[in-house]
Amino acid sequence: MSEPGAVASGSCACLKRVARRSGIQGSVVIKHRLVSRFVITRGSETATRVIKCNSKLFMTDFLSQLNEQQREAVTSSDGPLLILAGAGSGKTRVIAHRIAYLIAERGVWPRNILAVTFTNKAAEEMRNRVTKLIEGLEIGSAPFISTFHSLCVRILRRDIETLNAGYTRSFTIYDQDDTVRLTRNAIRDLGMDDKQLAPRSVQSAISAAKNRGEDAEAFAAKAQFVDERRASIARVFQVYEERLHQNNALDFDDLLIKTVRLLRDVPEVRERYNERFRYLLVDEYQDTNQLQFGLIRLLTEKQQKHLCRRRPGSVDLIAGGAPTSRTF
Repeated sequence: MSEPGAVASGSCACLKRVARRSGIQGSVVIKHRLVSRFVITRGSETATRVIKCNSKLFMTDFLSQLNEQQREAVTSSDGPLLILAGAGSGKTRVIAHRIAYLIAERGVWPRNILAVTFTNKAAEEMRNRVTKLIEGLEIGSAPFISTFHSLCVRILRRDIETLNAGYTRSFTIYDQDDTVRLTRNAIRDLGMDDKQLAPRSVQSAISAAKNRGEDAEAFAAKAQFVDERRASIARVFQVYEERLHQNNALDFDDLLIKTVRLLRDVPEVRERYNERFRYLLVDEYQDTNQLQFGLIRLLTEKQQKHLCRRRPGSVDLIAGGAPTSRTF
């Protein structure tokens, strides 16, 4: 260890590892980012040192768990990166290590990092991995790791009223059972037979239309040139949407639709989230639909660069940075 007053470079977690290996007892208190005040006690001697641990030591320890290709992905500079990877090649590990690397080595504030995946289970696994990697690093906040829908809920709970579309921040989210029930009631109230026009089938058609970016009017415009069944679904679609709105409710598709519309139509909201999320990482990118891709583009409008990971039949996007360093 250096003498009191010496300065080196690295992370708080690394400081603790160095102290343990050196038989030193002490505590680390973050003063600013990764510059730490380390109070060291050895015998009767107490010294206060401002230390940034040797970054080479930290890098060796941190990246030793990865193979050469994984290390290259984790430590890549900002900008587009496409990674071809087979199944079981450690894609989630790369994303988790990339997040930890950005925080510990690049000094990125955790709140500026957004990682998005498709299931709650995958999001929880990623959170656990990242937490373990940065254990001991007193960062004061955590990167935002969630599903697309959870991210949209977070945005809409704060900003949906700026759409001026008649929704309040206390909106209700309808799950699949709720939407099928609403569809069934619409079918019956229109005097249709819910055995001939099965509610689940109709709801599936409505959801598919929404994911294609079609509202009730666009769907109806196409339906009149197709067949009677589709025309009937169009009528149900219209009533379904009206009742959602009356109930201050959104279905799962609406969470994406309203968020994309919000970011597209309200510049100040779009600007705020572009500034907030400097790094965007998207897992299983090949599974994104048109709406999810639109959401990614709007969140990264200021700096349209991508960091992608692909495997045969799948793409994992770690969204990529800009002058301020962004990952998607």
